[in-house]
Amino acid sequence: MAELALGILGVVPMALKSYQVLASKLKTFRHCSSIVQRMYKMLRVQRRVFENECQLLLRGCLYDDSTAQLMIADPDHRDWGKRSWDDNLRASLKENYDDCVELVQSILEIIRQLESDLDCFETVKTEQKKDERLKDTWKRVSNGLKMTFNKTEYETGLDDLRTTNSDLQNLREQIYQLQKPCHIDDKAEENYRHQFFSPSKSFCQGIHSSTIELGNSIPMDIILLESSSDAFSTVDKLKMARALVSAVLKFHATPWLGEIWRLQDLSFLHQGGQDLTLALPTLHVGVEFGQKSVRRIGLDSNVEDVQMASSSSNLWEMNEDELLYCGIDNVALHCLGVALLQIDRLKKFEPEDVLGVRRVGRVGSTLGPRYQEITQKCLRCDFGYGTDLGKTQLQKAVYESVIGALESMISTLSIDDDL
Repeated sequence: MAELALGILGVVPMALKSYQVLASKLKTFRHCSSIVQRMYKMLRVQRRVFENECQLLLRGCLYDDSTAQLMIADPDHRDWGKRSWDDNLRASLKENYDDCVELVQSILEIIRQLESDLDCFETVKTEQKKDERLKDTWKRVSNGLKMTFNKTEYETGLDDLRTTNSDLQNLREQIYQLQKPCHIDDKAEENYRHQFFSPSKSFCQGIHSSTIELGNSIPMDIILLESSSDAFSTVDKLKMARALVSAVLKFHATPWLGEIWRLQDLSFLHQGGQDLTLALPTLHVGVEFGQKSVRRIGLDSNVEDVQMASSSSNLWEMNEDELLYCGIDNVALHCLGVALLQIDRLKKFEPEDVLGVRRVGRVGSTLGPRYQEITQKCLRCDFGYGTDLGKTQLQKAVYESVIGALESMISTLSIDDDL
């Protein structure tokens, strides 16, 4: 199949064009029959499903949704020809790449057959008289020309299209699920410390949660801000950011972290002389306990038994109106945006310096435009689902928009390093 050789970025625009042509014809001929009108509505839905799935697939090689949207809207967009993007997509999808291409190829073949089945209406157009409605022309000439529109076959074709679209959607969702980060709690400390482990080989090789030798607990800001500029690779920073976002989503409303927090509220376990990257999987929420309260915390988690390690912030003193005036719609996500910025720049920023933080956040990113985009989304709580992080919808949006983007970037860069 020639389309299979073209790859995803070659076959997808062909399918998009075929969808456009078929939809245009059905829109024209829908006045001839109520059956065709219904078929047109069904096709519109399947076309939208396909376009959405293709846009989601493109996230595997692009760093912004706006470009993906432009490409989906324009099958002749010049970026469809970028070989490097197709290579990135191939690296991200791995063994699933050819399956995705074949599914899109199947969709293309179904569309072409559906278009061919409309040839009878094309004949009617040639018989249309001046100022005559196409519907009237159909009634006038269809019997004489012995033309028929096979409703059953067309419905079968649309069912095949729906099934193949569904297969593409299911495959993409499985790929996304398999790329999600895996979190494992360290059994040795389950009563008082939550660990966030990455499945990455580079981080976890030779380290086991059941046998890891605990080292000194060092605040994240010290590890990050007092290390040399080349201590962490780009992938290391992205993995650190991913673990950080997971921690915030899990503990933002608990006494272990709270809504207002800083990098110093999270720590790594590090042994002297150890490679810093080996400590990254041990990211945990830093909590101080009274001597008599350690055992009880694991049972009833009373707020009185937990003393946060962070110093007090001016954000604590702001009322709701003052926060709104500063443009802070969600304090926890604002603090997350500040932390992501610190990981990016390896510099310290204070959460209460709202203007300074946002000014720096607008000036590019060392980790790329997509990282800059998710940082700004967190700073402004710009996820489209309100401002209450206690709501499942907002939590899901943050997970998909932020962790999903980080996962995609990590996957692409990790594979590039192996090539």
